[in-house]
Amino acid sequence: MKRQQNEIIQDYPENKKQKLHHQNVNTIKSVLEDLANEIIYEIFDYIDIFHVYDGFFDLNKRFKKLLNNSNLPLQINISTMTKTNFQRCYKNIILPNRHRINYLRLSNLFTTDIVFSPPRLITQFSQIESLVLDNIIYQSFKNISTYLTHLPKLHSLIISFTEKLEYENIPFRTIFSLSNLKYFKITYQETNEYEPHPIYFTDYGRSSIEHLVIDTRFHVESFKNLLFCFPKLRHLKIDCLRSSYHTANKINKEEPIVLEHLKSVSLKLDFIDLNHIEESFKKFFYFVQVLQLTTNRYSFECLNAKRWEQLISIYMPNLRVYNVNYHGFGLSNQVTFHELVNQFNSSFWISKQWFFTHQHDWQENFDCGIFYSTDPYRSKDYTYYWQSDRQSCPYLRKTNFKSVKHVLIDSKRVTNNHENYFPNTTQLTLTNNFETPDDLFPMILNRIIP
Repeated sequence: MKRQQNEIIQDYPENKKQKLHHQNVNTIKSVLEDLANEIIYEIFDYIDIFHVYDGFFDLNKRFKKLLNNSNLPLQINISTMTKTNFQRCYKNIILPNRHRINYLRLSNLFTTDIVFSPPRLITQFSQIESLVLDNIIYQSFKNISTYLTHLPKLHSLIISFTEKLEYENIPFRTIFSLSNLKYFKITYQETNEYEPHPIYFTDYGRSSIEHLVIDTRFHVESFKNLLFCFPKLRHLKIDCLRSSYHTANKINKEEPIVLEHLKSVSLKLDFIDLNHIEESFKKFFYFVQVLQLTTNRYSFECLNAKRWEQLISIYMPNLRVYNVNYHGFGLSNQVTFHELVNQFNSSFWISKQWFFTHQHDWQENFDCGIFYSTDPYRSKDYTYYWQSDRQSCPYLRKTNFKSVKHVLIDSKRVTNNHENYFPNTTQLTLTNNFETPDDLFPMILNRIIP
């Protein structure tokens, strides 16, 4: 019935649609006026605060009083908005209610400088618990960073910088000064992003952070140093660990701390292998339960099954999820890709119910492929490299893809030689490598997705 009504409205001339819309809004307002204040406040919780003020603030004295006198916490989420509209919103909503805001997300370049002008004004947002600063320029963050320590309830901070940062401007020292911070995510690029500098976290002391996400190319020596400084760490995710010619000129002589709360670690490795990080695993990962690793073609040792068996058995006995995605060449010391893959079929891996499969990237050669975990992790995403009719892999085992919701096809074309079926897929992505589909494409898709 609702769909039918909407179709009728779409056929109206524009002025009639507007009139009907205003009639519906007025009807809703009239019904709301008969409700108790407590119920109205509950309804407002489900409506964007800007729509609440736009629709009800000037309705009558009662609603204006309800909005002005409320002590309920506010959540402000500002994404796409013109500067003029934002200034009006800031004047009418944010500034008068700054003492009520417990969640604030600013996503436009100009918003931070407007909201926190002068910078010390941020101290009047005394109830803020979560602060998200997307697309912020470094100078704007620097202006307010001194005052962040005056926010006693701030426990979650997310920052993403628009411009590339000089090494000395990466603001970890400021973050360490926030004694109540529990969650921190930072996204940035260094000026020379492919040659990151090591950061000596031990110079900053200890941090209260429990959930840490670093989205950048991050020097592997920084990773080793970082683990000494987060005694309460529970979850760690680093988008890209990388080595560079900027080698560490300090040796950390501190005794490693026991990270008894650290349960989940997710790392992406770039231009490094297990040799670079194994010592840190031994020192800090005893209590880790979930390990997710994504590697590239330079990380040969990450496919050394026997080395992993020893590392896990002795130094990571609590590990229950081992999720790896390896993309690269298998040839190392004349060992083929399939020989490396087959090492993960021993009783050690089977007893833990850790199973793996692989694909070949035929654009390279037969010894180039992707090795990755399958059940019981039930990945929701799957990247598909289509095999040609002439090239089928005799070592490939049948895999259950019932959990996959998103299939990504990363190839120039599709062929009719495939055995995989994704019965519950709801999303399909074609990369920019994909050429214009031929007449067989719909038929092939129907055979692999519903």
